[in-house]
Amino acid sequence: MTIGEFTGNVSNNCITQNSSMFSTPDAGGYQAGWWYKACHMTNLNGHFDTSVMGKGVIWYSVTTDYNSLSSVEMKI
Repeated sequence: MTIGEFTGNVSNNCITQNSSMFSTPDAGGYQAGWWYKACHMTNLNGHFDTSVMGKGVIWYSVTTDYNSLSSVEMKI
């Protein structure tokens, strides 16, 4: 994934995953397909309603590692 222009009302936490490869759910410890790079500050394919570290729908500046967003939209 290459991160380009970003607009929104939160910090661009996705920038830490710039130039990372997509990982399938079975290849990583977070049980979701996403662009992981070592650890992650975003995971919009995570599990809703979980407080397990790193496995929720994460946008770090809003949720931290232990909370999950209740909904998300990703527009490409």
